[in-house]
Amino acid sequence: MPILQQNDAAAVARYTEFVTRSPWGNLMQDRGWAHVKKGWVGEQVYLEQNGEITAAMSIIFAPAVAGRTLAYAPRGPVCDPYDTETIAALMREAAPALKKHRAFLLRFDPETPYTDELIAKYEKLGLRCRARNCGLHDQIQPRFNMFLPLEGKTLEELMPTFGEKTRYNIRLSARKGVTTRWAGAEELETFFRIYLETCERDGIGHRPLDYFQRMLEAYGPERCRVCLAEYEGEPLAAAIALHYGRKVFYIYGASSNEKRNLMPAYAMQAEMIRWACSLGVDFYDFGGVYSLSKENGLYRFKEGFCHSVGVTELAGEFDQVLSPFWYWAFLRGKPLLQKLRHGAAARRAVPAPTGGPSMPQTVLHPLAPLITAESHTLILGTMPSPRSRAETFYYAHPQNRFWPVIAALYGEEDPKTSEGRAELLLSHGLALWDVLASCTITGAADSTIRDPIPNDIPGLLRRYPGITRIAATGSTAARLYRRLVEPQAGLPAIGLPSPSAANARTSFPQLVAAYRAALL
Repeated sequence: MPILQQNDAAAVARYTEFVTRSPWGNLMQDRGWAHVKKGWVGEQVYLEQNGEITAAMSIIFAPAVAGRTLAYAPRGPVCDPYDTETIAALMREAAPALKKHRAFLLRFDPETPYTDELIAKYEKLGLRCRARNCGLHDQIQPRFNMFLPLEGKTLEELMPTFGEKTRYNIRLSARKGVTTRWAGAEELETFFRIYLETCERDGIGHRPLDYFQRMLEAYGPERCRVCLAEYEGEPLAAAIALHYGRKVFYIYGASSNEKRNLMPAYAMQAEMIRWACSLGVDFYDFGGVYSLSKENGLYRFKEGFCHSVGVTELAGEFDQVLSPFWYWAFLRGKPLLQKLRHGAAARRAVPAPTGGPSMPQTVLHPLAPLITAESHTLILGTMPSPRSRAETFYYAHPQNRFWPVIAALYGEEDPKTSEGRAELLLSHGLALWDVLASCTITGAADSTIRDPIPNDIPGLLRRYPGITRIAATGSTAARLYRRLVEPQAGLPAIGLPSPSAANARTSFPQLVAAYRAALL
């Protein structure tokens, strides 16, 4: 069966062996990772040929909003990342599980280096690619990772490849009498105490103790171990290392505030690399970094060990969008989702813009484009009104006629809700954004706009080549598009009358007729 039956011990063992032995296997694609992620539900799908598993994907489902889930295949799927036919087949096999769990999105992020070729292949599959178009902190897993190739060498043979300061600190810790030892669950609380100390010092959040307990349960004491660095019996640093497949992973590390001059973290890393070498694995995985500057302590520490190979830029995240509206809302973040959960009643409270309605203010565009790979026509306004910015949805003012016009074009009722309106627009191949990324404006009056800066519409068109037509709502949007965007975008814009209630000279039937002539 393409979906793994969790109560079939033989099938589970066969799946686990495949993932463990595959060159594309990863500990997060093991069934054990779903056990680690409390509150997430795991499902596994696979492909077979002649009775042998040829590809697999472990998906964990996280509760998101309104009974819907985010489906995530961390560091998956387990197959050649360039074999898009196999990846497409895995996505088809996953469809029943995605439907069962009401997923609005399937996201995966294979552990493979970034190339333009790979991005192009995945875009042809209809996937949304989140790589260089995203910030370093905008993805679930870090996009930059540090891998130390072991190449069958010992720690002593690897030492010359480390940075000079790293070699010095490893030797210093040994001269000062820092020792290391391995432990299991019995020392997990020691690790956790030092881990909390580290999180408090660095001002970062932390996992609960039972997260690490589940990790040791999921992967077992032979593969998942606690490493301690001590001075005269006092624990100064601790880490969790995990052997899976062809790698040893440095999962979590921590160091005490005491006796940091003894460099216990360097002694601990050296011991964990020594363990990886003894296992004969191919790589020691230092994990990700969110900065590429040596001013950043974490980057500087890891780069010292990976000095000769540097950082690896990974391919990024790839999204199969199953519900365009909930995907759009997900990218907008919690504020919008909370508004949707509370319904229209909660959305009626609209804060007045800073400085009052008569004062000019500089505003930034707060909304992501409402678009899918099937969109063929991009409709552009100028800048969201104060009401739309407050509600984080396009044309939100109740007197604006945009949504009733769109509904009338297709003989449908105006859904009234943000979700329904988004589905209406996207289901007919339309997309929505605005010309400007920022400007100075008084209230919602386009005539007062100064210092306009355009959105990256040419970049959007490159990412969505299905867009072959652009329309601008209102004379200001059309004028700014022609001046600021069209020379780079290459597509002219069809001018449409503004749907704003302020455009009283254009009646609703006239609006519908004008939009029908341009869009249908």
